[in-house]
Amino acid sequence: MKSELKTCLKSLTLSIGLLLGASSSVQAESYNLNLRDGDLQAFVSLISTATGKNFVLDKQVRGQKITIVTGREIDEDELYKLFLSVLQVHGLAAVEAGGITKIIPANKSKYQAVPVVEERTGIPEIDKKIIKREPDALVTKVIKAEHVPVANMVPILRPMISPTGHLQGYTPSNSIVVTDTIANIDKVTKLVRRMDTPDQDEMEVVILRFASAAELVKTIQALQGTTQQKGVVAKYKVSADTRTNSLLVSGSSSGRKQVKDIVRRLDRPKIKTAEESTQVVYLRYAKAEDLAKVLTTTTANTVSAEATAKGGAGTQKAKVTITADDSTNALIITAEPDVHRNLAEVIKRLDIRRAQVMVEAVIAEVSLGLSHELGLQLGSYDPDGGSGLLSSGFDNSSFSVANALSGTFPTTSGLLLGIGGGTIGNSQWGAVLNALQGDVSSNILSTPTIVTMDNVEASMVVGQNVPFVTGTTTSDSTDNPFQTIERKDVGITLKVTPQINAGSSIMMNLEQEVSSISESSVATDVITNTRSFTTQVMVEDGQMLVIGGLIEDKYDDNMQKVPILGDLPFIGKAFRSTTRTKTQQNLMVFIHPVIMRDVLSADSYTLEKYNDIRGIQRNSDLTSRGTGDIRAKQFPDNPNSLLAQGAVTERQQQLQSYAEETQRQSNTQTHSYNGNAAPQVRRATKPLTTQQRQQIAKQREREQRLAVEAKRRRAVQINQERVAANQRRRDAVTRQNQLREQQARQRAAQANN
Repeated sequence: MKSELKTCLKSLTLSIGLLLGASSSVQAESYNLNLRDGDLQAFVSLISTATGKNFVLDKQVRGQKITIVTGREIDEDELYKLFLSVLQVHGLAAVEAGGITKIIPANKSKYQAVPVVEERTGIPEIDKKIIKREPDALVTKVIKAEHVPVANMVPILRPMISPTGHLQGYTPSNSIVVTDTIANIDKVTKLVRRMDTPDQDEMEVVILRFASAAELVKTIQALQGTTQQKGVVAKYKVSADTRTNSLLVSGSSSGRKQVKDIVRRLDRPKIKTAEESTQVVYLRYAKAEDLAKVLTTTTANTVSAEATAKGGAGTQKAKVTITADDSTNALIITAEPDVHRNLAEVIKRLDIRRAQVMVEAVIAEVSLGLSHELGLQLGSYDPDGGSGLLSSGFDNSSFSVANALSGTFPTTSGLLLGIGGGTIGNSQWGAVLNALQGDVSSNILSTPTIVTMDNVEASMVVGQNVPFVTGTTTSDSTDNPFQTIERKDVGITLKVTPQINAGSSIMMNLEQEVSSISESSVATDVITNTRSFTTQVMVEDGQMLVIGGLIEDKYDDNMQKVPILGDLPFIGKAFRSTTRTKTQQNLMVFIHPVIMRDVLSADSYTLEKYNDIRGIQRNSDLTSRGTGDIRAKQFPDNPNSLLAQGAVTERQQQLQSYAEETQRQSNTQTHSYNGNAAPQVRRATKPLTTQQRQQIAKQREREQRLAVEAKRRRAVQINQERVAANQRRRDAVTRQNQLREQQARQRAAQANN
């Protein structure tokens, strides 16, 4: 130990003083230290002697050993730097306060009154000297940022501070307070200067949803003035655009971000109670149950998408419940105000009057019957009127070839009818060859008219519901035999589903079936003949389209014969007649769809069908057989005028009866006495409410409008019929004149020839 301390001084012998703890005057300015496991307290005494500073050691400093090796001579300044470095390595710090330097543990240094380095412009010269002379000295410095918020820089700078240092941001003045060694603080200061650069000013448009742009600008400007007084960096300008209810924000990115944060916090809807968050929406045309399913699915998908985009943050806010009330055809919606607005727009677009389609169809069966009847009719003819063994049944007055060709034969007994008694006289056998040929005819099976909603299936069945045996169970010891029967419709069935496309085209799904019970007795069960087709067609509004064309060929063989004689071999052909009939049937369906988009078009077609019924009634005497006054009279010109005659719907009858009874009771509120009997009080109900009067008034007004519209349509129809009739007459006269001129030219040409 003594030899090591002796080599510490080159110009002045300090080894003895360092070893014994005695002070000696230092006369040289250069030092060469080589110390191993030396006493730290003795080394502090050496530094105090060399620098003239006063040191106070913490009790934790005593007894610590240090090792110092210098490869060259150092001066006084370097000696003090070395001293501070030794303290830092051993977890100690030198804190100057009032001319005294405290040697304390480094973790306690930040709680001491360390020197504060002021910063004005750049790094002052005094700071440069301090950095050069005492880089490991512990100081506190305040670094002010001009452009970037300190909240953004503190997380970046904090890892660069030593474990014994401290760094904290001060938002009101946008400054950073750091306590550390001078060298480390210098590094932090340089980093702050590099990061604290101004951004290029840009402009953004912030659209407001709830708040007023003019009022929000005043609030932001007031906040800006307050923050500027506190020294917060917020370089931005805000102006309001009342036309679009938006804010125009210009400035640095930090300033714009600050404005958007303020807007996000202030642009909130008014806080509503649970009653205000639940709304009841009454529907006019759509069905509540169906619309609730659509809205629930759409809202669920929207909420799921928003939750995915926001990481699930918007799930709680966007919770929506939609319930349908079938009794009032209303929707009960519980949601946030912004969701209410979106749903209201969707409901407005879906709750519309859907167009209807009137489908007129003609189901016709065009039959081509080709009948060939070949037969040999034999008869015995006695001109004297006698009868023989084989009585022909023909006489001069009843038999003729014309009758045979027309299919008319005598009704008396003959060969085709049986054997009559009598004698055989002068007889004459007549042979008749009959050939019957049918003509072409058409059979209209049905002319249905169906009105259905857009994209809704409508069906019509005209026929019988016939039972068919589908299974049989035999009896055993415990069960009785039984059959399982399934009933099916046999007749004419038409199913149609129209879908109105953009414009006036209609896509229709059609199912047509014509079935009948077969007369065949081959099977024990019922046999049905079925002709059907299923198709999808596209037709324009009001266009006639024919589909189908199902052709069926049917052959019927029929034989008529004289009993016994017709079964004889060889000669039996002379006593029987064989008929073979071929029938060809074509099933044709004519479709005529008409779109009814509003009430007027529906009333127009209703009036048209009503006029058809009136036309049928005029040509029939069934109306005079009715039991009621209304049914015994002709239908009026206007179907809505039935209300005045009593032929009203059940709902109209209820309203009218209720109004009349209420008015009658309100006008006859009297007290009557009958002798000594107790007074009978006729209680009158309350008078009509305003809502009831309005309903009655609206009903009458609607009836008047319909009556006026019906008269107008009837007048237009009559006028059109007159114009068409006049045009037909003019066309007939024109054709007749043209024919006469053509005939005159032909006669003139013949005369010239």
